[in-house]
Amino acid sequence: MSAASSGTGLGCCCFFPFLSVWALIMGIYMRFFWIIAPSALDRWAQEEGYRILRREHRSFFRGPFSRLPGSSNLVFRIAVQTQSGLTKTGWVSVDVSGQIKLRWDEERPTRSAESPGETRGNPLMWDPEVDGPR
Repeated sequence: MSAASSGTGLGCCCFFPFLSVWALIMGIYMRFFWIIAPSALDRWAQEEGYRILRREHRSFFRGPFSRLPGSSNLVFRIAVQTQSGLTKTGWVSVDVSGQIKLRWDEERPTRSAESPGETRGNPLMWDPEVDGPR
């Protein structure tokens, strides 16, 4: 009678060590995901004088931080309030050592003082073919 048919196979011998290693790895990852990365982000904000208004973990749409093979960084989409009351938005990547990489969103262009503003009714911007007769 073979070992496989008698029920004394090596299945249990390999399963329990595998399960133990898997549980250890998952425990380390969950600790990083739930404790280390958020606390590093909070510490960074406090050091820079920001107040975090919004923090969203991003798994798939990671903005400027592309997902490289073997990358274990967590990426957050954040909105912070500065000490002067301004709101800034950006992307933050936290690596396993708790170091932070930051990319602020570019500011939206504002209308300059010499900009003509609204073009409706502006005779210099009137196109009779498109806008019809005046």
